[in-house]
Amino acid sequence: MKRTIFFVGLALLAGCSAATPPTSQVTPAPAQSGPSHTAATPPTPPSSGETLGLRPDYQKCVDDAAGVVPDTQACIGREFTYQEQRLQSALDRKLATSDAAATRAAQATWRKATDARCSWNAAEEGQGQRLEANACELEAMAARADELSR
Repeated sequence: MKRTIFFVGLALLAGCSAATPPTSQVTPAPAQSGPSHTAATPPTPPSSGETLGLRPDYQKCVDDAAGVVPDTQACIGREFTYQEQRLQSALDRKLATSDAAATRAAQATWRKATDARCSWNAAEEGQGQRLEANACELEAMAARADELSR
């Protein structure tokens, strides 16, 4: 469900990018209190992205996006698709070579923790927090694929 919402939101952002005013005309959103994600700028992946299994093209894409939200979200979306496939392949290999029930239970626990840690509340948080939440899930997914591949 979360992935569906992610990609629907990504499609909406892509559709709205043509209507986005030039950066010089954008008015910053008012400060919000209480949300778990408070940064208003797009996240920058760790410089050691390779250790997380993130591709160098992802970092280049984020750099080239230069903080433009729809462009940064598109970078996250492309890398998310890649990492999701990578995670599924690693999980399939792990299920075939180890205790499947324990692996499934561990994966369910990981998913629940990741969903809680990387949540985004559309009613209370802005686009910067959304980028942060999506990058959080992306990095968690890449790290989990690395972990399952060991």
